[in-house]
Amino acid sequence: MKPIKLSMTAFGPYRDTETIDFTELESNQIFVISGATGAGKTTIFDGICFALYGSVSGEERENAGNVRSDFATDDLHTSVELVFQIKGKKYRILRQIGHVKKGNKSSTGDKTEFVEIVDGQEIPVLDSHRVRDLNLKLEELIGLTKDQFKQIVMLPQGEFRKLLTSDSKNKEAILRKIFKTESFDQMTNRLKSKKTEAEKQMAAIQAEEQAFIQNIQDTLPLRQSKVFEVLAQEYKSSTQLIAGLQEEAEYYEELTTSQQALLDDQKRVVDQVQKEFNHAEQFNKELALYEQAKIEKTRLESKEEYIQGQRNQLTQAEKAEHIIPYEQTFRNQRMELVKLQEQLTALIAQSKEASQRFEEAKKEYDAFQKNMPQQQNDLDQLKDWNRILPFYAEVTQLQKQLQLKTVDFEKMQKDIVNWTEQSKIIKSEIVILNDERKKLKLATEKFEEVYEQKSKVDQVVTRAQKAEAYKKDLSQIEELQKNAVILFEQAKVDYSELEKNWISSQAYILAEQLVDGEPCPVCGSKSHEKMHDLTATVVTKEDLEAANEKRQKSEKELHSFQAKIEQLHELIAQENQMIEEVTTEGLPYLLTLQQQLSAQLHEIQNNKSKLNQLEQTSASKEDSLEKMRNSLNELNVMSSQSSMEISELQLLIREKTAQLPKSFEHQQQLENSIAELMKKTTVFEREMKNAITQYEIALKNSTSVMTSQENQQKYVQQAEEKLAQAEEQFKAKVLEAGFENGKEYTSARLLPEQMTAIRQELEKFSQQLFALNQQIEKGKAQFDQQEKFELEKIQLKLSTETAQLTQRINDINNTVHLTKNIARMLQQMKKSNEEKAALESRAGNIIKLYDLLSGKNTQKISFERYLQIEYLEQIIQAANERLLPLSNGQYRLSRSERLDSNGKQSGLSLDVYDTYTGQERDVKTLSGGEQFNASLCLALGMSDMIQSFRGNVQMETMFVDEGFGTLDEEALAKAIDTLVELQKTGRMIGIISHVAELKDTIPATLLVKKSKEGYSHTQFMIK
Repeated sequence: MKPIKLSMTAFGPYRDTETIDFTELESNQIFVISGATGAGKTTIFDGICFALYGSVSGEERENAGNVRSDFATDDLHTSVELVFQIKGKKYRILRQIGHVKKGNKSSTGDKTEFVEIVDGQEIPVLDSHRVRDLNLKLEELIGLTKDQFKQIVMLPQGEFRKLLTSDSKNKEAILRKIFKTESFDQMTNRLKSKKTEAEKQMAAIQAEEQAFIQNIQDTLPLRQSKVFEVLAQEYKSSTQLIAGLQEEAEYYEELTTSQQALLDDQKRVVDQVQKEFNHAEQFNKELALYEQAKIEKTRLESKEEYIQGQRNQLTQAEKAEHIIPYEQTFRNQRMELVKLQEQLTALIAQSKEASQRFEEAKKEYDAFQKNMPQQQNDLDQLKDWNRILPFYAEVTQLQKQLQLKTVDFEKMQKDIVNWTEQSKIIKSEIVILNDERKKLKLATEKFEEVYEQKSKVDQVVTRAQKAEAYKKDLSQIEELQKNAVILFEQAKVDYSELEKNWISSQAYILAEQLVDGEPCPVCGSKSHEKMHDLTATVVTKEDLEAANEKRQKSEKELHSFQAKIEQLHELIAQENQMIEEVTTEGLPYLLTLQQQLSAQLHEIQNNKSKLNQLEQTSASKEDSLEKMRNSLNELNVMSSQSSMEISELQLLIREKTAQLPKSFEHQQQLENSIAELMKKTTVFEREMKNAITQYEIALKNSTSVMTSQENQQKYVQQAEEKLAQAEEQFKAKVLEAGFENGKEYTSARLLPEQMTAIRQELEKFSQQLFALNQQIEKGKAQFDQQEKFELEKIQLKLSTETAQLTQRINDINNTVHLTKNIARMLQQMKKSNEEKAALESRAGNIIKLYDLLSGKNTQKISFERYLQIEYLEQIIQAANERLLPLSNGQYRLSRSERLDSNGKQSGLSLDVYDTYTGQERDVKTLSGGEQFNASLCLALGMSDMIQSFRGNVQMETMFVDEGFGTLDEEALAKAIDTLVELQKTGRMIGIISHVAELKDTIPATLLVKKSKEGYSHTQFMIK
């Protein structure tokens, strides 16, 4: 991926649209991004990362949330547009962020565009506008995730050092993001969950087993048996328990068989006693019934005379029953005649009343007919008055309009006077404000001069403070140098003494090997004098080499301190030279001057704020004055129009008033007259309608009542004739039945229910007497002279045998219940044993696999970390290819085998091998510049590794944010050479730095300049 053009709108410190055209670099593939702190250098990296991935570059910055510029106007949307080239194709990506405008409750303006540019034409890459689809497509095109992109393309401030100096856990998180090894971590976590679940299941099985054992103890009666011997043991074997339960099952099955035999015998005894009791009880009941029948027969025979009387009364009642219909007919005819006579009397009275009402209604009707002409005159008068009435309303409405117009006209006149006075006041206020503006403008004219002067003083103060810091460092290193000189001199003396002794020792060793008569290999002499005994002072080559190594190390440390002292002297001289070019004053004076300039600048800024407020107030006053002038003009026009309208209304009111009748001065008088006349005519019409209705009703009622009276007289005559016939027929029937007179007939007559009761009583008597005779005749042979059985003795015997039977049943039920419980417990124990065995096997495999993957081993390395170690080894190998030449062959990175503290997982820590000392040490012991070089090489190594790992990835760009300021001149030159070599492969490299040597060495610079208002602009500077 290679950027071509970047446009940022309302993004960070860039208020408007800031466009960076990377084609202006021409053949310069490496450039420096320079500018003041906070100007927006890193924001350029943020813009590229935001366009591609929807978030900014640095980890500390990506949670900032709002990248919208504080300087942007409300109508300008925040957006980033990037034109870039990848794999020979050109693309344009735009991301626009919505924001809540003033007066709105929700954000608007979200927008994304992603197109391919072919021959100047833009072709959409996606049909969908969803951000998720866009992000996935861009990640697929670039071939890197955001985390991978940050590690090999964009190296944000401080972040690319994390892989170098962080512990194994942090490196694991970084490598997990880059190489996508989280699936192995997830697999380990899933195994952990399965392990926990398996342990829970094992605990549940064990608890269930204990519950089974307790259930056996609670359920089975205690006896001497195998199962209770197992239960008494401390360790209760489930296999032994199962065998014991099987033995218990067999015991209780045999016990059930013997108890069943005893139960069957007892049932036969109870059945025999029960039959004996039933026979005795039945005989006693039948004997009691026989005795009771004889007593009841005697009682019935004593009622024979009463029963004969009831028979006679029923016979007389049956005769009278045939005459009742004739009697009923006679009585009905008599009641009908009385009813008709009463109705005839009522109709005669109604006829008289209806005639009287008809006469009264006719008189009232005739009276209304005479007054009809006057009613018509009144109605004609109402029509005339109602025609005139609207004229009054029109005059009243016109008078109201005139009154309102007059009030408005007077108000306009007052407003014209008031606004004229207010405009005069505003004019005077504007004059005063303009005077104050002139004074403040003069006071703020020196802002640029003071600002520039303070910037120079700030730079000088910074350099002076750096020089003071260098002096402190110099003092400390000079003390260390003194100690190093003493150590070096002592090491030299020690080495010289050992060297002399070693030479003497070599001569002694040679002399010891000489043989008389044989030539010396040194001098050739065959005569050898006896040497002194030097065994006590023999020095080996190893001793000499150790002393030499110690001397060289002391010398190297001394040279290192001398080099640092020379470097600090140079830095102090450089800072002092730059300070002297500006001023000869000391740091206290400069600090005082800095405070004074800050106070002066603060005062000028306050005056500028006041001036802005005054300008806003003055502009507001001018607007108010202009609006007031326009309003006065409008009021004058409206006042003239209102005056004309008032005159027209007055003329129209006079014309309408002339048309009104003179007899009614006011509308109310006419309305009162209309109301009275309407009331009069309405009452007449209502009363006349009522009179006509009453007349018609009275006529109808009179005719109807007379017709009904005539018909009723005929009905009465017919009823009298029917009554005489019914009376004769009733008397004849009474005599025919044998009754002497009506009184005898009446006393013999009974109600139907009384006759039914007598018949039922006679029938019941006959049936009871017959049944008793039959029962007594049948029981004579069986019960005469017989005694009752003694049931109490038989009952006691039955109760005793029944209790014995119940006990037998309870015994066998308990035994059967125990047998079933034992069978159930056996089944549960066997099933539990099978589940436990299967679970133990499965849980053991899960725990072993989890321990293997999670790093529970001597090296504390998980499976995921084992894979990450391989990636890290390849990264280290690629990094060392650059670090060795960059450090003059002194340093080489290596993976540390040491365990992390507190027993944590290890394997990803880094050491550095120092070829000067021949020792390995932690990378955290490197100086700041050395750490930067190592981090840079590690980042470049990771870049090579990821590109080889992702074969289709083409990264033609790299951005580095800060770090070069920690390098000395030689290290800086080598770092630049490394990046120059890298850009020869075709990569574009951008570096954020304040280091002057870097800007002088690299010809292309992207200058980010912050304006005095606070927002920034960019510009390419090509030397």
